[in-house]
Amino acid sequence: MPGDAQNASKATLIAAGIGALATVAAAIIAAVAASDADSSPPGAVPTSVVGSTAPATSAPSVQPPTGDEPVRFQGAVRLTASGLDLDHVPPSASWEELRFDPAGKGLSVGPAASSAAWSGTSPATRRHCTQALALNPHEPGFSFGALQAGTAFCLRTNVGRVAFLRVRQVIEDVAVLDALIWEQRD
Repeated sequence: MPGDAQNASKATLIAAGIGALATVAAAIIAAVAASDADSSPPGAVPTSVVGSTAPATSAPSVQPPTGDEPVRFQGAVRLTASGLDLDHVPPSASWEELRFDPAGKGLSVGPAASSAAWSGTSPATRRHCTQALALNPHEPGFSFGALQAGTAFCLRTNVGRVAFLRVRQVIEDVAVLDALIWEQRD
C-alpha cells in the first residue's frame, strides 16, 4: 500500500508539472502573437488597437454611397505621429496628408493637402467632398483640435485624390479613422 501512495504522489506531481508547462507555453504563444499583431502594416488597424469596439474583421462604418465613383481604398486606418499617406493602398505611415498629435490629441493636415469639414450624418460622396473642398476649404496645414469620435472631413491628397474620413476612436497615441478614398484624381 505504501507503494500505491507513492505512485499516486508521483502521478500528481507529473500532472502538476505538465499543467505548469502548458501554462508557460500558452503565455509564450500569446506573447509571440501579440508581437506579430504589432508588426502589422502602418495603415492597418490591429485588433489590439481597435479592441472589442470595432474588430479588424468588422465592416467599416463608412460605406461608399450607391452609384458613387470607383473607390481606391476603403477601411479603417491607424493615424499616429508618423503621419499617413492616403495615396498608397493601403495608406502608409508618412507625413504626406495627415499627422496625429498624441499630446493634444489633434490632427494636422499636411501643407500640400487640403481639407474641409463635413457635418452631414451620412458619409459624403466624392461630389459632396469636391464641393466642400471648393467652397469651404480650411487653410493649408490646418490643425483640428482635440479629436472626438464622429469628427468627419473631406481631404484632397497631395496628388489630387479625394477622401472622406471619420474619426472612429482616439486611443492614447493612435487615432483610428474610417477612410474612403476615391481612385480618380482632380
